[in-house]
Amino acid sequence: MTLMTRTLLALGIASVLISSCTSSHAATDGGTDATTDSGAPVWASCTDNGQCMVISASCCGSCGQPTTDDMIAVNRDHVSDYRGGSCDGIGCPACFMEPNPNLIATCDAGTCRALDVSTLPISSCSADSECTLRVPSCCACSSSAPIAIRADAEADFQSLVCVGDEVCPDCVPAFPDWSAACITGHCTGLQVVAMP
Repeated sequence: MTLMTRTLLALGIASVLISSCTSSHAATDGGTDATTDSGAPVWASCTDNGQCMVISASCCGSCGQPTTDDMIAVNRDHVSDYRGGSCDGIGCPACFMEPNPNLIATCDAGTCRALDVSTLPISSCSADSECTLRVPSCCACSSSAPIAIRADAEADFQSLVCVGDEVCPDCVPAFPDWSAACITGHCTGLQVVAMP
């Protein structure tokens, strides 16, 4: 095999790999074009917060910690309508998508929307003492990765994720390895690293 042939073969393989990675991370086509009376796509329509969930906007998601640019909120019963079969047979690159507990889904005027708690007014602050930790869902007693919000914004947060007057179990979540701090104007959850 000549040097020229080996070079062309290598370039061809690289081209296939790059094309595969690009297509696996590309956004889906939104699946079905069907809409509800409100004009929302069927896959994003909702009547309460409990119907919405956050998924990757693309077939494979993004490497590292995702943001709202990488994710989309859909009705949990219509994920296949959003995907529309566009992800079938796509191989995803071997990389780790780090969870981002600050990304939540809410039902806003009949449409599921993805929000980043760390950028919302409910997490705005001017001092560490204003911040508190909580689970990223409406009701839960523990979480491996909590979020941080302003302590006086609990009711506002619940309005984004709870269903009506949802009653939570009588328990207090504990986050022994986390602390809440006010960083660049927003409450932030920090994992406490134990010293050796």
